Amino acid sequence: MNKLLISALSVAFVCGMTARSTAQNKDLETVKFKVSTNFRPTVVEAVKRNDLPQIPDTTIPAPPMKVEVIKKQMQTGFTPEPIAAAKFKGEKLPRLYRGYARGGIGNYATPYAEIYLNSLRSRKGALGAHLKHLSSATTLKDAGYSGWSENGVTLYGKKFSRKASWESSLDMQSKAVHYYGFNASDSLIPYYDIPIEKEDLRQRFLGLQFDLGVQNQQVDTGKMRLHSHVSVRRYMDLIGVAENRIKFNAGMARAFNTEFLNIDLNTYYYGQALYVDTASAVILNLNPRISTRKERLFFTIGAQLFLESDSTREKNFYPDMQLGYHLVRNVVTAYMKGYGDVRRNDLAQLAGENPWIATDNLDFRLMNKRELGVTGGLRGSLSRNTTYTVSYTLFNVKNVALFVNDPTMVLRNKFLPVYDDMTSGRAHGGFTWDDQNRFRLSLNGEYNTYQMDSVSEAWHLPQLKAGGTFRYNFRNKLLTTLNAHYVGQRKYLAGYDDAGKEVSGNLPGYLDMGLELEYRYSKILSAWIKSYNLLGKRYMIWNQYPSQRLQVMLGFSYSFWGQ
Repeated sequence: MNKLLISALSVAFVCGMTARSTAQNKDLETVKFKVSTNFRPTVVEAVKRNDLPQIPDTTIPAPPMKVEVIKKQMQTGFTPEPIAAAKFKGEKLPRLYRGYARGGIGNYATPYAEIYLNSLRSRKGALGAHLKHLSSATTLKDAGYSGWSENGVTLYGKKFSRKASWESSLDMQSKAVHYYGFNASDSLIPYYDIPIEKEDLRQRFLGLQFDLGVQNQQVDTGKMRLHSHVSVRRYMDLIGVAENRIKFNAGMARAFNTEFLNIDLNTYYYGQALYVDTASAVILNLNPRISTRKERLFFTIGAQLFLESDSTREKNFYPDMQLGYHLVRNVVTAYMKGYGDVRRNDLAQLAGENPWIATDNLDFRLMNKRELGVTGGLRGSLSRNTTYTVSYTLFNVKNVALFVNDPTMVLRNKFLPVYDDMTSGRAHGGFTWDDQNRFRLSLNGEYNTYQMDSVSEAWHLPQLKAGGTFRYNFRNKLLTTLNAHYVGQRKYLAGYDDAGKEVSGNLPGYLDMGLELEYRYSKILSAWIKSYNLLGKRYMIWNQYPSQRLQVMLGFSYSFWGQ
């Protein structure tokens, strides 16, 4: 019944739509339908399948593969294109000058002149000369005539070849002083009729030296490097006291992988002409050593063998060792060193340290100095521009030279070297800051302790020494240098008491400051001013020998003979 009703309604709907469409073109007409049937529609129950869906297995086994390499070389062709040689335009070398001169004048009648002469660039060798004069003519208050002078002439040359290089020099140095360490108004002068004129007080030391050296040229560090050097020197004073020295040195060096071997042989001959001693002295020294590095560790193992012959003959064997370790690479390095040495207290060394020595005294002697010590410390850098060092040294010296006023002289204005054994400790520290451009600051200081064997004090040796230098370069136009050094209190031998014991006196410490200003007008011409002892205080260089007060010098420098 339901199906029949649905069918009838469907037919009626279709007919109605058709009639509506037709009526749009013509008049509507009445249509009648008559339906007669016995059909009764029914809905048959559907039969459902109970089968569950399944996914078939689609895995397909891979077929076996067989790969064969065809042994056939492909023909290729390549024709390289020629490469043209690179062309470089070298930088223009800076202009060099054969000559450089400095000169000036200062108070205390102080003229200064210095000239350097050098050859230009050469693959064959070099020649040069150096001349210098510096003097002062003055009389200090409450002292004798204190004029002095320094003169020097040096000629030198070098010769290069593929197998060896040679170098030689001829040097002359002269230093004149006056024994001004007395009070010109001293009543003892007229009483003993002591001459105190310039010529009576004058002393002059003259040194002549010739050097010749040669060494082979080796590019390969694995091959042996040889070198030798000979030096002949005569050193004498105004009254005829003289000393001749002949020095010969020869050695070899060779690298073995990370090890480096050195062997040096040194020979010293001294022929002296003193007032009472004309004996000669010989020192032979053999120094083999080997050095190596292992990552952060580096060390040197060697020995120093000395044979001495003067008034007596002695043999000494000293270590030559160094051990170091980089605790923090390029920042902190710890090191330790053991060393020994034998050197002559020769005439040139004593006169260079104290030119007012009494070479005419019968007790004036020259002796060998023997030193044995050990050093330990830290060194490194705090930054790219800052370095430092801290160390402590403990050493023993036999026959150390100390200076005392000559007791045989009425005015006591000359010094006599006395020799004694000494055990000393030295604490040293240094600091440097340098920006490689404008600023540079350097500070250093040391503190010493002395324990003497025979004498009561270490005469004229200070416990404290310190110094510093500050430099500033303003656009390479104005250069400023400020330096200062401090020397602590020193002891001197004042005399003897009634019991014959030594009586000491004190020389107060002093601070000496200096300032230098240089204005560079051009690359070849500059003007400068130097000043010394800015505080203007007179201090004692040695007992009875006062210094000059404020010193000022004006001068210039000039480069010439350029190419």
